[in-house]
Amino acid sequence: MKVSFVVRGARVPEVSASAPSMFNSNRQSLRLIRLRQAAAAAMRGRPPFSVPVQLSLAVQTGPHGDTDHLISGVYNGIQAATSTTRLNIMWGAPEHAAYHPRRCIIVTDDELIVGGRQDILEEPAGGVTNWWYAVAVATMEEPPDLPGWWKELVYGRAENLRALRR
Repeated sequence: MKVSFVVRGARVPEVSASAPSMFNSNRQSLRLIRLRQAAAAAMRGRPPFSVPVQLSLAVQTGPHGDTDHLISGVYNGIQAATSTTRLNIMWGAPEHAAYHPRRCIIVTDDELIVGGRQDILEEPAGGVTNWWYAVAVATMEEPPDLPGWWKELVYGRAENLRALRR
């Protein structure tokens, strides 16, 4: 099984060593809502992966040093939060039930993510006009090729990036 999606107009959720729960932060919860909405739509009601998977992530971002917090934000955001994870009050809204943090969306545990790639596309300070990120997940038995739109988006012509930013 393979699944892929793009989140446009939103920054990737970030894990912070100083924050106890990204699901409790206002800023990160808003980012996680976008991630989990897109992930749930891409899964189309299929159960989450419970076998080892490869996850590819492409992020358009401003200048960053270490990008581990971006990658970890996605890894943590597509699995279920633990029963002891503190949640922001906004997660109690009925419209978030389908992708609530207590539900597994893409993987049952981020330890199942055993391969993949990360493409971090850094723009100069002030150069990012429309944030986006893309996620592709496949079982280890699937061929590691990325969707055609990914190749165009990340490695393709400049007009593809301009079209995405509109």
